Amino acid sequence: MGRGLAVASDWSAELLRLSLFSRTPLSVSDADWLALTGQNTSELRQIFPGGAVYGGKVDSNRLQIAANSGRIDVIMAPKETDALDALKLPTIGSWVSSRDRFVEQTRRWLASSQMTFHRIAVGASLVFTTGSVLESITELKKYLYSVTGNIDEASEFSLRINWPQTSRVLNGLRLNRITQWNAAQLTVQTFPMVPSAIGAPPIAAHSNLYVVKLEVDHSTDEKRTDSFQSSELFPIYEELMDLASENVLKGERP
Repeated sequence: MGRGLAVASDWSAELLRLSLFSRTPLSVSDADWLALTGQNTSELRQIFPGGAVYGGKVDSNRLQIAANSGRIDVIMAPKETDALDALKLPTIGSWVSSRDRFVEQTRRWLASSQMTFHRIAVGASLVFTTGSVLESITELKKYLYSVTGNIDEASEFSLRINWPQTSRVLNGLRLNRITQWNAAQLTVQTFPMVPSAIGAPPIAAHSNLYVVKLEVDHSTDEKRTDSFQSSELFPIYEELMDLASENVLKGERP
């Protein structure tokens, strides 16, 4: 196990997420958007009972911060484009560069926030492409320690598992390490922005992509009731991201 794994640069990030939870209602404002992005105003600003959403383009991607009741989510996703490339999936970049940019932006915001949280979670949707279903299965098996049977003939495969562990930065804190591993064939379909002749149906481009996908959902113990100290937030956040990087580099990691 572990030999021949894809290197970290082979994985691309489709989405990154930081989620924070409180037992009291949370809110976000223009000040949070400024601390997160350095922008005075956001392209998207929606206020609704119990929450708000701010979003916009930051560098080459889209960033969003949303509060709803006792939860705040910060999400980085690919920017909206006029047309998708049928030969590749929309991503925000390589895992390493995307992770570093996301952590740096959210670190600044966390340092400026006066809110208190009792739970932290990080999410990531990661992917790398292969040349066939069999190659996807073959590559995926290198990351899995729980699967011992023969899955070479499977047309698709999915495994979701939680390997909890104790935090290395806060004594007694339980961390959930949830990963979902998939080997799949995806069909990407794009339509031209220029209309076809009157009465003619649009001509779509199709492409079959073979991928290995990793969904990460690492978090602190949902049963914890005490709020974290402000000095504890970033080290725990960083630890959860480090565990995600460990999955990318070394696999399932029981």
